[in-house]
Amino acid sequence: MDEQTDKSGFAMTAVIKLPKGEIVAGDTVLITVCATNASDDPLATPLQEYSNFERNALGGLQCWIERLGPETEIAAIPAQIVRTGNRYAAGGFPSVNFASKLEPGKSAVTQKKVKTEGFPAGQYRYYIDLQPFSRNIPKTSAVLQFTVK
Repeated sequence: MDEQTDKSGFAMTAVIKLPKGEIVAGDTVLITVCATNASDDPLATPLQEYSNFERNALGGLQCWIERLGPETEIAAIPAQIVRTGNRYAAGGFPSVNFASKLEPGKSAVTQKKVKTEGFPAGQYRYYIDLQPFSRNIPKTSAVLQFTVK
């Protein structure tokens, strides 16, 4: 689990659920991201359109995956996928809140499935960056590290 809290009292945590207690190449793992309002004031969550539906959202979550160690290539990820350094783009999705405000002490919870089919054994780092839709919500990140056997 990773948690990042900024000066405004906003925190984001990420937890990975391990199937069978470990990750074996080919497993699909579930990552849960909690964006928590740790301040004393409500945070407005703007209405955004996604897939022809309007939803209140904190922002977009941009994900990246990195293979650690001397060999950084992940052959299972197609060549046309965007890379920055050793990180591969791993998708994006909204951090949805089901109300117009995120009240103090409350969290917006989002889940993402990550497929590890074709991943070589080794250490990986998974980055989640919140790109906020409102200026009152800070940019925030969480990082997870896991091993594929």
